[in-house]
Amino acid sequence: MDGGASYGTAGGAGGGLNGLTNRTRSKPGTQTSGYKFGIGQDGYGVGDSDGVAGSGGGYYGGTTSDYADVCEAGAGGSSFVSGYDGCNAISNESTENNIIHTSQNIHYSNKKFISTLILDGNKYTGDLRKDKNGCARIYFLGNDIKVGQKIEFNYTGTYQEYEIETTGYYKIECIGAKGGKSKNNGNVGADGGNGGYTSGIIYLKKGEKIYVYVGGRGTDAVVGKDSIAGYNGGGLGTWDHSDDESAGARRRSNRY
Repeated sequence: MDGGASYGTAGGAGGGLNGLTNRTRSKPGTQTSGYKFGIGQDGYGVGDSDGVAGSGGGYYGGTTSDYADVCEAGAGGSSFVSGYDGCNAISNESTENNIIHTSQNIHYSNKKFISTLILDGNKYTGDLRKDKNGCARIYFLGNDIKVGQKIEFNYTGTYQEYEIETTGYYKIECIGAKGGKSKNNGNVGADGGNGGYTSGIIYLKKGEKIYVYVGGRGTDAVVGKDSIAGYNGGGLGTWDHSDDESAGARRRSNRY
């Protein structure tokens, strides 16, 4: 959900009700707008532009810009947790090309989290961020909300399925992966943004299934080719035919 870095500017952090940006021309994802629902914008532009970084995905992905100012960093995407104050859920009648918002914070499944928390990537300081990829954890809390069994999901490059074995309360927490670094005159340049954090507690019944999409980090900039976007919706970074390159973004789904 965080943006990739450009030649001279760090990528915007992902997460929060709105993503973050380090340049006004790159717009972060919000609860109702962004590049696309769930997808960050690819970097684009050549010529005088010093390579354009991709933007992070999320609930809504961020945008980027090819305006040539050596600051073509991508913006971060937003997060959504059903039941969190300030979130704006979509209708079950929404399609890829026609997203309809309900102005309510409850997902159309009527599943609602309690004890929710959403933090942008600059504010999270916990131990879930173990490396540059994303991560998700599911804790079984029992019927009285006491921390018990913990199951962890790391980056694999595809979705992972988990079937609820015991009815009760579960805590789910997720962290986004990091955006890629830029390159400046052959050296490492600006840093990619940090992925956002979300958590909440939800009551689930035996047999229900959870599909976990853990994002991969955006690739660091290299000379001579575009930087690959991170798994699950981040935008790729373009290059400017010199060695001042922009990096790919990454995304991890913070929508539950």
